[in-house]
Amino acid sequence: MKKLIHEIHRRSLWQVLGVYLVTGWIILGVVGTLAESLNLPDWTPRFAFFLLIIGLPIVLATAFVQEGVGRPEATEERSPEDGSEPDRKIGRVHHRLFTWRNALVGGAAAFLVLFGFAGLYVVIQDRGRSFAPQEAIAEEADPGVAFLPFSVSGSALETIDLRESMVVLLSMALDGIEGIRPISPMTLWARWDEQVPEGGEADLETALRVAEETEARYAVVGKGVSLGSRVRLAATLYEVSSRTPLSQVEAEGSPDSLLSLVDRFAVETIRAIGGVSEGELSRIDLTSVTTESPEALKEFLRGEARYRRADWATALSHFERALDADSTFGAAHYRAAMTLSWASALGESGASQYHLEEALFLPGSVRVDVAIEGLLAAGSPPTTTDELDGVLEDLLAGVRRYPDDAELWNALGELYWHNYWRGALTDPLAQAEMAFTRASELVPGAAPLRFHLVHLAFWRADSALARERLGEFARLAPGSDVDRTNRIMWRTVFGGPQSTEELEAAVDTLEASGLRGAAFNEYAVHPSAWPIAEAIIRRRQATNPGRYDCDGPNRALGAGRLRFHIEEAMQEDGPDWLAPWCLRLAHIQGIAVPNIDSVLAASGLPYWIGLGAADGGRWTDFEAAVENMRDSASARLAAGDSAGAAGRERGVRVLEGYREWKREENPDRMLEILEGLPLSERDDVDSRWWLGMLYLEVDRPTDAIRMFETFWGGRWLWPIAKCRLGQAYEQLGDIEKARLSYSEFVEAWNDADPELQPWVEQGRAALRRLGPLDQ
Repeated sequence: MKKLIHEIHRRSLWQVLGVYLVTGWIILGVVGTLAESLNLPDWTPRFAFFLLIIGLPIVLATAFVQEGVGRPEATEERSPEDGSEPDRKIGRVHHRLFTWRNALVGGAAAFLVLFGFAGLYVVIQDRGRSFAPQEAIAEEADPGVAFLPFSVSGSALETIDLRESMVVLLSMALDGIEGIRPISPMTLWARWDEQVPEGGEADLETALRVAEETEARYAVVGKGVSLGSRVRLAATLYEVSSRTPLSQVEAEGSPDSLLSLVDRFAVETIRAIGGVSEGELSRIDLTSVTTESPEALKEFLRGEARYRRADWATALSHFERALDADSTFGAAHYRAAMTLSWASALGESGASQYHLEEALFLPGSVRVDVAIEGLLAAGSPPTTTDELDGVLEDLLAGVRRYPDDAELWNALGELYWHNYWRGALTDPLAQAEMAFTRASELVPGAAPLRFHLVHLAFWRADSALARERLGEFARLAPGSDVDRTNRIMWRTVFGGPQSTEELEAAVDTLEASGLRGAAFNEYAVHPSAWPIAEAIIRRRQATNPGRYDCDGPNRALGAGRLRFHIEEAMQEDGPDWLAPWCLRLAHIQGIAVPNIDSVLAASGLPYWIGLGAADGGRWTDFEAAVENMRDSASARLAAGDSAGAAGRERGVRVLEGYREWKREENPDRMLEILEGLPLSERDDVDSRWWLGMLYLEVDRPTDAIRMFETFWGGRWLWPIAKCRLGQAYEQLGDIEKARLSYSEFVEAWNDADPELQPWVEQGRAALRRLGPLDQ
């Protein structure tokens, strides 16, 4: 032992051990970062740690040998007693095996195998989903169980289509139970319809293949039989991957007590699977999430059958009859809301807000409640950052736990879509597209899930993508109002120059379908869509002469029609706020607007007067405006209007920060004030634009990009925002994206009014400086 300790000290193994531990710690950090950024499986860092543990004795042995053990030249030269030469074979083997070259090559090979195997696992086992955005990874998903359509026989079951109803009821019974995840009925039926003809039956292999397509771990293949006045449910539970039958499940009861019968069947099914606590099983109670009214239940299940076939009118009538029988039936409220919403997406019906609010208030499933909160937040955007973050986190957690639920993915997409202008969100339109795409993949036959995917192609002015997507929509909803609108808008936006008569005829058709507003707001947002947008504006002027808003003038500004923008804003009979609000929008971008000072001064609003005075360097007028704002805040506070007083005090702070920015050339105070504003005020147009410009000044290009991307909708500030994005990407050093942004800006405003051509020339100069896109 003394000799061993002496050898360890002499050979500096402590130093080798220290270096190995430090290097191993660095390697684990790198592996963890790569695993997270590449979305590799969770076990990748753990396996790397295991390899380092194995490598430790190999490195120590190599160090020991390389210092002298087993090396012939270092051994004691002494012949055996018989006078023969000493046997140095073992020493030579050690010397050749335990070398630093072998240790390094072996370690590198082990880690290459690790990453190769992790990548192969992702492709084969995970089907590539781990390379999708983080939101798409279903790491939190419990094992999925697919309840396949039951075969049914017996007259006692004729009043309800138990074949379809069991899929719905069993999924509802197990929704929210920890340890198991019922596959969404919409997703299951989408896979079923791909494999089984309408009204047909599936053999066992086909049925299990359907379950496999939903990525379920277990499948329940069952039947229902009426035996006189009794109903018997029987099924076999299968492990999907191995096609192994695991257990037989049965339940029997009265058809008038269908919900309790399904509850017992669900409990027995989960007991057969195992892994779910008795406490969770005790929570299975369909009555608590559905209804105690047999009539309401029957109508609901009939509506579900029509809902999945996109027969919106019939489905809605059944859901309404279910609510007539039980107005507290939360699931029926939710389905009525979704039916109205999806029918509206096809131009056939109205809003669904009331039913969504009722469904959220009444008892229901956790999964549905998360979807409802997302849809409500899309329709009525949250006013605080915490509220927005809370809804978004719940939705992201929902799609991680229920990755097969198309309606959850759709709700996530709707939240991003309708809040795309929020600076608090990162790349919201790309996230919306990812969510809508995932939803449409899960249920390929649902046309409404593709509704906004069509719009996104128009927003990008991508004619080929728009044609492809509206073709998919037309295949699913031929002849619908949205299908006709898609075709009209594609022809007017991408089909080449249109005559005035052709544009007027297009507007006539849009008005007849009731989707003129949708065409204006969802399709005609890119500058290339200006001809049809102008035709819609002209028609609105003719049919509603007393209606004023900023949408028309500001859409013209986004299209580079500055003269139209000014003319529309300066209408003699327009309200006092119209001209200052619209012209201020052009002014903050740096566009020269004639008489902007007098327009802002004529508004009579001290906030706008102060901003105009600061821009013009009239500091006496500026101070008077600030003092006016302070007096107004005091007066409102004295009158008991604390909210109004707080708003004016915030306005004073913004004006003071603006003064330091413009007069003192100190952006820090203005930046601090704007970042501290409530979400509803920080995300207004002025604040987002100012924040983008301030971030450029203080060399924070990533934050500037996040702000300017909120103008991607194209309606107002999109083109110059693209120019500013080019500047931000230049600061960031991403020359390819800078070129692309400048190129999109130049293309969008190539035919802009002469007053805006100097801006276009700046974009062309930037492209000459950076080189062409294909460089």
